[in-house]
Amino acid sequence: MGTITKLYARGIDTTTAKLSWTDAGCDEYIIYRLRNGKYVQIATTKNTYYYDKSLVSFGAFYYKVKGVVYTKDGTAHTTKLTNTAYAITKGVTPTLKLATKRNANTLTWSKVPRAGGYKIYRQDNWSGEWKLVKKITNGTTVTFTDRTVSNDRNYGYKVVAYRIIKNKAYYTPYSEVRNSTEYVSVLNAAELKNRIYEFKIENVQSNKSTFTTCTLSQKDREILSKFAREHFTSDMTRYDKLYTTLNWINKNVDYIQDQSGWNKIAGMSYVEAIFVQKTGQCAQYNGAMASMMSYMGYDVTLIHGWRGNWSNGNYWQHFWVEAHIGGIDYVVETGNYGSSGNWMYMPTPYKYTSGYIKNCKNL
Repeated sequence: MGTITKLYARGIDTTTAKLSWTDAGCDEYIIYRLRNGKYVQIATTKNTYYYDKSLVSFGAFYYKVKGVVYTKDGTAHTTKLTNTAYAITKGVTPTLKLATKRNANTLTWSKVPRAGGYKIYRQDNWSGEWKLVKKITNGTTVTFTDRTVSNDRNYGYKVVAYRIIKNKAYYTPYSEVRNSTEYVSVLNAAELKNRIYEFKIENVQSNKSTFTTCTLSQKDREILSKFAREHFTSDMTRYDKLYTTLNWINKNVDYIQDQSGWNKIAGMSYVEAIFVQKTGQCAQYNGAMASMMSYMGYDVTLIHGWRGNWSNGNYWQHFWVEAHIGGIDYVVETGNYGSSGNWMYMPTPYKYTSGYIKNCKNL
């Protein structure tokens, strides 16, 4: 009977550890795991490896193995217990959320069981090196507000959980990256007013802007309320509600192609044309979106401008929504599916869009 010279252990996923050891020519091997301060037998195998399953994630597990040889008369002879080997199962990837306000980005993430802490990394303006901006040294803190930011830049964030075992750090996979200009973050973090039943229409087709006001009628409010009852649910975030609205308009409204289409909505508001008659062009599409955002309490302006390239004269009239959130003007664009373009913008800074012209200048 030989000697088991070395035992190895490692976590291979969130619930499984793999053990392996040198072959000592034994008939079987007994696996022990540390429980409550004592090594307890958990399994036997004829192989020189064993998968310990149904473990907890990010757990530390300590093992020893003993070999057994049976003589012809059935007597069992055992080797000495091996060295102690430990395995750390993989940690669960944290889920990251980001809320953006003026000069402050607040991160929250899911608590990772048995984590000793978290590290938050930031990338500046869509590119460049990821830098550690915060190290949290306890596993129960799951929020951090970054106040070293500027409103006019995008910041990407990711978080990783860690655990220290015997002075060695073990890490979960990184969370998904969240960006401060990401519309989910912007819409959900915006400071809203009570319902606003009017918004400005800004004509920017010349060097100087002119303004008119669009006021939601009682009929408009009833139509918007009916749409909300039919399409919004109690567990929806603001982003969910607005994306639902934008996507519904994009997919369900016919683009007007001729005079008969205009006759159909003559004298109607943006709201009635889109949510009742289901027809219009960019003015109605984006006017209806502006109406819903205003109805929900967002500060918005319907822009009557141009799209294209001002410098070469290739441009055309267009309407879009400008949402004013946290001191930044964001484009909200409700394109038409199939006929007038499939593009859509949820709140996006002008610098990350293209082809918008205000007051004779491309933005």
